[in-house]
Amino acid sequence: FCTGGYYTPISPVALWCYTKQLSQDQIYATLAYSNDETRLFVFNFRNDIKQYDRLHYIAKNEWYEVTRVDTTDDYNGELFVYAKKLKFGLKEEDIKPYRYEQGTKEPTE
Repeated sequence: FCTGGYYTPISPVALWCYTKQLSQDQIYATLAYSNDETRLFVFNFRNDIKQYDRLHYIAKNEWYEVTRVDTTDDYNGELFVYAKKLKFGLKEEDIKPYRYEQGTKEPTE
């Protein structure tokens, strides 16, 4: 989650999600719209993942940028997050602790 020059986690612990690499057909379809999505993440519904957020896929130590966020028809079940793989991850100094507020050195309660 980016808030003006630095990133903060949206949760104090890693989030579980289902993920898969997009199929070749899906990749070709996204390229037709000048989009370069490569992976799908499926989370339990939450409203704090937005386009251009960065995701760290810990299992492969890869960074992704959210390209679009889709919900299911009921808007309370699953959240489908499409993302493109980043060539470079984030620098450690750009990642602040959970609940960090700009201008403070410590996380807020």
